[in-house]
This record gives sequence, C-alpha cells and structure tokens, in this order.
Amino acid sequence: MIYERYFKISEQDRWRLETDVPWGEINVEQAKKQPEILDNLRGAALIESYAPMYALKGLEVWWNSIEESAIASIQFYEEYKHYYALKRYLDAIGLGIPEREILEVRQKNLGTHYSDRVRQLANYMMSEHFTAHFYMRLLEKAQEPVMKILLSFLMKDEFRHCNV
Repeated sequence: MIYERYFKISEQDRWRLETDVPWGEINVEQAKKQPEILDNLRGAALIESYAPMYALKGLEVWWNSIEESAIASIQFYEEYKHYYALKRYLDAIGLGIPEREILEVRQKNLGTHYSDRVRQLANYMMSEHFTAHFYMRLLEKAQEPVMKILLSFLMKDEFRHCNV
C-alpha cells in the first residue's frame, strides 16, 4: 500500500513544532534585515492558511480512493502546520497576520470547485514541487538561524509531498 509506505516516511520525517524549532532564539534584528524574505514568508503563510478549505474541497475528488484521501489527510495537516509555524515566526518578529487576511484568502476561493481527479492531483503535485523549491531558495538566502531551521523543515515536507 502506498499510504502505509508514505505514513512511515512521514513519521520518520516528522518535526515537532514546540521542540524542534528554537523559538526563543529568534534574532529579530537579523530577521528584519531581510524584509524581502519576510514578505515571502508572509505570502507563503497566507497560502498555507488555505489548507483546511482546500481539504474540504479536495477530498471530494478523492472520495473513492482510500489511498489518495489518506495521504492527503497527512499533507493537509502538514500544510496547516506550515501556516501556523510561519505565523508564529512572523508574530515573534512583530509582523503578525490578522485573521481578516486569512478570511480574505478563503473568500477569494469560495467558489472554487474541483471535479477532475487526475487534473487536481497533477496540480497539487506541481504546486508542492514549486513550493519546495520556493522554500529552498529562501533557505539559500536566509541569514537568521531559526528561520533557516524552519525553512529546512518546510522544504523537506514539501519535497516529500510532491514525491508521493
């Protein structure tokens, strides 16, 4: 079973938000010296915040596939974890994201409906591929140590998502 193999890999790769990211060591001054990266992290957080809504819409196309829906459940959890971790980082440096902005993202996509299973799977896989490379490029530029740790975790998750 693909899910069983994927689950084992996910468990091996799993990072813990509270213990694996040294939140108390964030160098705010150093982070703020790279505003373009912070803007990118903010945009990424808003995109990742859409995970619960995507799950509601996306699971419909995988309704009849136990494997695909089970794998998606892990990925949706991790995507929202990415949002929460990015938001927490941005909050720590004084660049929080108000709830109204998250609701705006959701509202923009309210009418979106997914019906083509293969197309949706291909779109999802490609978006994960691009997201992994996006985080990788940010990691290459990042100077603040905690940001680098966080980006490493996010990048690794995204590569696993697109390789399933």
